Parts: sequence; structure tokens; C-alpha cells
Amino acid sequence: MNKSVKKIFIALVYFFVLVSSGIAQEELLNSEDEKSGQDIFVNMAIEPELFGIPIGSTVDILEDKFIRLYQHTLPNGEILHESCNQELLEVFTFVEESWSLGYISYMAVRKVDDINICRDADGELPDYGIMPETPRGIGLGDSREKIIEQYGLADEENELPDHSVILAYVDTYKESSVENMILHFRLVDNIVVAFSLAADLPGAKKPWDTHENIQ
Repeated sequence: MNKSVKKIFIALVYFFVLVSSGIAQEELLNSEDEKSGQDIFVNMAIEPELFGIPIGSTVDILEDKFIRLYQHTLPNGEILHESCNQELLEVFTFVEESWSLGYISYMAVRKVDDINICRDADGELPDYGIMPETPRGIGLGDSREKIIEQYGLADEENELPDHSVILAYVDTYKESSVENMILHFRLVDNIVVAFSLAADLPGAKKPWDTHENIQ
């Protein structure tokens, strides 16, 4: 599998199982210098938080705000902390990536159709009534046009095999304690069905940073 195919595959995995988006981050950051001028102003200072949690926060900060989130560990070592707005079936995920355990470096929300996704072995996932919105008020169900009004044109746009579209905004927020911050929106028929914020903790060693020959 070549590097470009690997990056697309990883991005797909992250949006379907809500784990990290590191390879996509690297690809977008490398392409940033290739962009030409745009007709719509793009505010690159993306806010470094979602749902009241700063990206890069310790797990203690997350648990202080949302007590007893449902927690489970993926086979690759990443730890997911989840909540669900039960009535609207909106699932929130906060991820400790395996190379940044103890810190939240990926946060996302998505709309689901299957009520069982909002259940665990003991019953319902905790419901904190979290607003599924970015700091600029873009939420689930909003249109592409509203995203552009608030964030400008995306730094990159990609269509996935299921014909949903990913809009990606690469950040240059100078005062943030994290690196390579990217805001993603997933759209179906130009309507937001999921969005996420991902970043790297300084000094984090990712598998693809140290094992370039992984196939």
C-alpha cells in the first residue's frame, strides 16, 4: 500500500470509528503552502477547543467536566471516552491516542441512526446534554454555506467512497499548546453529520513518524 492510499484509508477509519486523524493532518499541513489565493477570507485561528474542552487537555480535566463517561480501549491502545444525547442520538467521543495517553488529542461528535450505539452492557451511555456545536456555532444539521460563512473556504475537500464529503481546516493558532491542529466537517448532501478537532501533543511519537516502511 503506497503512502497516499494509506493516508486515505486512515482518514476513513477515523471518521467511521472516531479515532485519530494524524496522517490526514500531516498531508494537509504539507499542502498548505500550495494553496492559491481565495475569494473568501479564511480565518486560520481555529479555536483550540470543542464542547468546552481544550484540545490537549489532560483526562482529569475531561473527567472533572463530564463525570463517568463511558470508556473503552481499542485494539491499537487508544482510549475512547463517550457520551450520547439519547433523544437526538448524538454521540460525543474524546480520544486518548496511544502516543498521547493521558491527554485528549481528538474530539468528535456524530449523528447516528442506530439507538444501540448509545447503549453499553450496563444500559445507556451517559447523557450530559452537550451542545453539538463548534465555538462558532456550527452544529450537526447545518449547511455547507453556514460553514463557509463562519470559517471561509476549506483548506482541503475530499469525497469519501460513501460519497460523503470532508472539509478540512488547518490551523495556525500561535498561542495554542498543541501542534498541527485540524478541524474536520463531514457532510452528506451538503449537511453536517459529524465534525472533529484533532491535534498533536508536542513531542508525540506517532507510528508513521518513526516507521516509514509500514505497509
